Amino acid sequence: MRAKPERSYDIFLSHKSHLMPLTPNKNSNAHAAFTNPHLPLRRSKQGIAPCRTRLRPRVAFIHPPAHRDRLRMVQNSTIENEQNSTETHEYSWLNNWFPVTFAADVDEKPFSFSIFSKRYVLFRDADGEYVVFDDVCPHRAAPLSEGRVVTSVGEDGKRKSHIECIYHGWRFDSCGQCVRVPQSPPEKPIPSQCNIRQRYPTTIILNKLIVVYLGDCSDANFGRLPVPEQLQTSFETCELFRSMARSMPVSFDAVFENVVDPLHVSWAHHGTSQGNRNIDFSKSQVKTSSRSVSSFVSEVRLPRFSNPIHIEFRPPTYASYKFAFGYLLFWFAPTTADSCILFTTLASKEPSFLVKAMIRTIPEWTRHGDVNVVLDGDTALLRYQVDNLLFKKNDVYDATWKQNYYLGASQIDSAVFHFRKWLDENVDSIPFTRAELEAAKISSSTKLDKRYINDRYEHHTKNCSCCSAALRNARRIRTVAVILALVLLSVCVGSFVAMIMISRAVGNSVASSFVGWITTMMVLCLSLVLVIVVSSRVIGSLTFTTRAQYLQHTD
Repeated sequence: MRAKPERSYDIFLSHKSHLMPLTPNKNSNAHAAFTNPHLPLRRSKQGIAPCRTRLRPRVAFIHPPAHRDRLRMVQNSTIENEQNSTETHEYSWLNNWFPVTFAADVDEKPFSFSIFSKRYVLFRDADGEYVVFDDVCPHRAAPLSEGRVVTSVGEDGKRKSHIECIYHGWRFDSCGQCVRVPQSPPEKPIPSQCNIRQRYPTTIILNKLIVVYLGDCSDANFGRLPVPEQLQTSFETCELFRSMARSMPVSFDAVFENVVDPLHVSWAHHGTSQGNRNIDFSKSQVKTSSRSVSSFVSEVRLPRFSNPIHIEFRPPTYASYKFAFGYLLFWFAPTTADSCILFTTLASKEPSFLVKAMIRTIPEWTRHGDVNVVLDGDTALLRYQVDNLLFKKNDVYDATWKQNYYLGASQIDSAVFHFRKWLDENVDSIPFTRAELEAAKISSSTKLDKRYINDRYEHHTKNCSCCSAALRNARRIRTVAVILALVLLSVCVGSFVAMIMISRAVGNSVASSFVGWITTMMVLCLSLVLVIVVSSRVIGSLTFTTRAQYLQHTD
């Protein structure tokens, strides 16, 4: 029986190398055809040779069965490698330690906060540990932050804390396990679907600031906390000064680039303790280099300081200034697409006696007021800066700065350039969605009022324990002073009228005894008026900005 001749196949090459069949020997006649993607090949018993027919571009592939399976395996392997390579190099924004709040501002109630528009809940358990869950109950998606923290004594005699949902009373322990469903019989086991799926790692840095790791828990690196390496081992002995948080109605990228730019202080904060634009800064030097993929350092030399200032910043959460006397630290919490929270503090390892005396004698809320005065000079500027950038898809964090910024005048913008370059490389994976950016664009028109931008009560006081307490006390003192001043004033008026009537009826000798009494009442009344004025001034500084000029400062 005559053998069936082997079929030949026309194999067309693709521009993708992983779709090519086996490459022939360079010495073969068909090698030239393989190097030209527009020439077809013919495979037969005699080998591989160029086909005389001219190939039309983008022709469908035809492969023999033996090569088809092998080609499919090569294609799948290559696609998987490309996906793994993309996933490996894609930056994960959540794999960072994000600031939550200062430990002094956490009470027995659940504390709600947002990172990248996602809500979380924090509470302190009976052991003093801080627990963070997603702010959603697994029952009916109610916010756990609206509930309460219940502390009870267990069978082993130890105190245990549970967070209770306000909707139906479900309770969860510090590990997220559901321990009580009031609508279910006690003897019935609670299904695992009722448990909270994840608890996020938390810790406290510098004995004050609570930070949380929102990425993969297995990747949480406690050795890379957002704090200078020199303070990680000696934070118990360092003194903190002016520790405060302020909500900024500005996207975090504008606030971050503002912080890493030290030369704006002399102009934006002129007239405060921080700025002086009359100094010659023509010889200022800023040199920025990258320490790693997401860590940068800058060396700044300014006429005001004899020693250079070293700046380290790790976007998107941390930046620090190293001075001769200590560190000025900043932390950033991107809450929504058009707002963030800025945390700041001064840390000194070996403070002088004067600094220690100031820390222990000056009330904390007055130091917060000084920081708010400085930040008032930034907030309005940054709000207008963001508004001038176009709100397109991710453009508020991405490429519009290339059309609106000119960073070539001097080297002082090198830190801003490195940060923006880092942001361009990683903006595609930012957790904000396009819908959130569009919503931020729509709402931006209602947030341009300067009084709202620098509303200290909304952006700081209501969330600060010491400032809110100072505000309550100031209001009480003013209320009592107003009542006492009205009483004394009425007594003075009554005494004066009585003195006139007695002088007419009896004589001036008897009426003169009222003069000392009336004088004393008037002095007390004026003192109370002074108390009212001072308390009103304190209330004003805690509720709205006392700075009349936002963008124009006088010499």
